[in-house]
Amino acid sequence: MPRTLSRSEGRSGHGTVAGRVMAGRKVARVGRPCEAGEMDGKGIYFDNGILNDLQQLRGVSAAEVGQLRDAAKWGAFTPKLSSVIIEEVLAALVKHEALALDLFRLVSDLYGLETMIKPPDQLLTDDFVDLAFGDPLRPPEIQMPVALRWHLEALLHADAAEVAELTKAAVETSDEINDLWAKLKRAREQSRAELGPKHQAEPFEQYRREIAPALVEAYAEKVGVWRKCRDEVGLEKLLSTPSIGMLAGANASMIYARVVENRRADRGDAGDQKHALMASAADVFVTGDSELRRILQRVPLARPEVVDLNQFLLTLGIR
Repeated sequence: MPRTLSRSEGRSGHGTVAGRVMAGRKVARVGRPCEAGEMDGKGIYFDNGILNDLQQLRGVSAAEVGQLRDAAKWGAFTPKLSSVIIEEVLAALVKHEALALDLFRLVSDLYGLETMIKPPDQLLTDDFVDLAFGDPLRPPEIQMPVALRWHLEALLHADAAEVAELTKAAVETSDEINDLWAKLKRAREQSRAELGPKHQAEPFEQYRREIAPALVEAYAEKVGVWRKCRDEVGLEKLLSTPSIGMLAGANASMIYARVVENRRADRGDAGDQKHALMASAADVFVTGDSELRRILQRVPLARPEVVDLNQFLLTLGIR
């Protein structure tokens, strides 16, 4: 039967949930044994679909969710919060207030509200600029903006009238950090329109290599550093940077799925792309979207690994 960790177990090397994983247990995604303690301390990014599954106990038991919370608390893995997660929870408050508030309490308990991954535009801009000028890459996480944290903490203790007011204020604060992302998104869509019809008979990896330069250029040009990146950094180093590799790889795979494999566009594609970019700041991306996993798993990413919730719980030894 699943059980939660004691304080003494959480501090011992093999007492963590991850430390109890049996060597030789298989993880279907990669077809290799999971070594004991493989997840210890790794950064984990859950998309909102997984967070909703945890909160509503879809495909997971209350005992397993309890063990997952304990595993995070004692350092078996480190959950990574992003503005994208926060935005989607806040948006849900408009139509599903009770469920959204419960989800937000889970988010607050699992992550805390101290740090978060940089907003998409800031993450990309910082990495492009640092590479262009030969500086060390800045960390992908920042302190949560004070105004946003204040609104979110107040939301946890608000009454109905305050919820409406605080939700509006928090959304407005969050919207301020998305202006450049909208511009970058338009550049991506332009690239799709221009590159989609080309190379339709090629295998995906050849397709990715051929259109990656144009995808990277479209974004670097908006940041204002494309020439320095092209001439002084080189495409290989750019693509080996997790955020830029995800940017180019995920977009190339999505274009390929639509144009070559005749996949229909989905209204959630834009959100999936943002979550994927945020997950580049983690070691493992946990998503219940099988199509998104397929699209990302064929991309040769420096990080993250892409798994579903069952695979993640198996790796932790919870299942």
